[in-house]
Parts: sequence; structure tokens; C-alpha cells
Amino acid sequence: MITACGSNQNDRLIIDSEKLPQLKIKIDNYGEKLFKIASNDFESGIIKLSKEYPLFLGGIDADPANLKQIRSFIYDPFLAELNEITQAKYADLVSLEEALSDAFKHYKYYFPQAQIPSIYSYISGLQFEQSIMYSGDAMIIGLDLYLGDSYDYTQMGLPQYKISRMDQQFIVPDCMHELALQHIPFVAQKDMLSEMIQNGKVLYFKEAMLPTHEKHLLIGFTPEQLQWSVQNESNIWRMFIDQELLFSGDYEKIRKFVTDGPFTQSISREAPANLGSWIGWKIIKSYMNKNPELSLEDLFYEKDAQKILKESGYKPGK
Repeated sequence: MITACGSNQNDRLIIDSEKLPQLKIKIDNYGEKLFKIASNDFESGIIKLSKEYPLFLGGIDADPANLKQIRSFIYDPFLAELNEITQAKYADLVSLEEALSDAFKHYKYYFPQAQIPSIYSYISGLQFEQSIMYSGDAMIIGLDLYLGDSYDYTQMGLPQYKISRMDQQFIVPDCMHELALQHIPFVAQKDMLSEMIQNGKVLYFKEAMLPTHEKHLLIGFTPEQLQWSVQNESNIWRMFIDQELLFSGDYEKIRKFVTDGPFTQSISREAPANLGSWIGWKIIKSYMNKNPELSLEDLFYEKDAQKILKESGYKPGK
């Protein structure tokens, strides 16, 4: 079986359930309540809801333009239908709440002083860049961006590889991605190795929070793309070395290896984009397994990518 980012290697991220703190996530479905406000009782309804949800509606009655804007949003026929489709798809949030609970148990295990955010769901209006929003004490999930086969996203003009990830199985990994960005300091990248290590840290964080998740979901590969990557790992690494890419700062040359895309055309249509990030993940895993005394925070604040590579003892296929 393919497990840890494409290998069957046992590692330190599998935590005994008895060691995990107990907590239970509940999702507050703000979007459902918003769209339930009757048009003939809009003003009193929205002001009442604003007292319950100041995060979304605080000060809504301070300016008539605000009330007009939110009225237009709620009673737009397209958005009203989108909400109906979304609420039908997510009529039962229990399985999602359980998956989030498991992720946040691991989060609290690694970061015992951290605050667990309140979790809300809303209707984004198909704002693709706002699928998950995180502000420290609140995490907001745009459920309308995770409808899978229940909605035809092709009308948004997005590439198919992005549409394929607009599915329920990506919600929790995406939530953990946003959480990772809060913990991993941004470091200006000077070359491809630095990009690989930075992205590898994010993927390692996601795996630490979701150690039993299917690994292709954490990076956004298809199962076939992950299988191809595993089978060709040695060739990928050799190419990086032979083409002197690791220490290249030519972003146009290295971009396809450290950013999203449908595939890496210069290699094969079977080869996923972002292969450098996947190798970076492998390097980080090797580094952490070789250095069991290091915490996640130790990893995140180690800025020397070459040091991490050297001390990882990374060997392709291992």
C-alpha cells in the first residue's frame, strides 16, 4: 500500500489515539441561516442574525448600502439556488465534523497552547479564492466550493485539475493548509531547493494533522499521479541534479516543479505538476525521521534548506 507521501515507510506521525486530546468540532452553518431570512422580514431578520454572527454581519445596519448589498446577495436567484444545492449536499455535517475533530486533536497534540478556532460554513458565491478563510479564532468554509458532482463548475472557466479538487474530500486538507501557513514563517526563496523545502514543510504539517489520510489528497495529485511519482522518483531527482535545477533561481525554469498545474509537460502528461514540492515533502519526512528530537516548530524555524537536505540523508525511493 502507498502510504507516507508515496512510500510504505513507518514514521513518527502515527500517534497513539490515547495520547491525543479529546475535543469535538461543531460546524456552525451560518450560510443556511442567512438564506432562511424571509424577504418580507428582511431588516429585522438580518439585524437579529447580526447579533448572533458579528463576524459576518457586525455593523450591518450602520450603513443602508450594507443592507442593500446583503439583501441583493440573499435574494439573488442564482445564489439562492446555489444555496439550496449546497444545503442538500451538506444536510448532514457529522462526517465532516468528525474528520475536522480528528485533525484538530492532532493539532492540539502538537500545539497544546494553540486556540481551536470556531468553525463556520458559508456560501461564498463561488468565490474560488475564498474556499477556506482563517483568522486565528475562526475558520470559515465555503461549502459551495466543495460540491463535487452535485454542481457543474465548468461554467466558472476553471481548469479541470482545479475543478477535480472542489470536492468534499479536500475540505479538511484545505483547512489544514490554511492552518499550516499560520505556523510556518515565510522565507524569501532564492532557489528551487528553498521552494521545495518550504512547500515540503507545509505538506508535512498537513500530514502530521492528517496522518491516516490518503496522501494524494494532501498534495492534490490524483492516485495515478502519485503512483507515477513513486515509480519515477529516482528519475525525477536525477533530472533535478543533471539539469542543475536545485540551486537555480530562474523562476520561469523552476516554476512548473513547485506550483500547481495539470501536469509537467516537459516530462510527460502522466507526470503531475509540483513534483519539486513532492520531493521536498519526502526530504522533510526523511529529515524529521532522522532527527526524532526535533519538534514541528524546530522544523518550521530552520531556514537553511541546504542543511535540511544534507541532514535528511534523502535517497530517492527510500
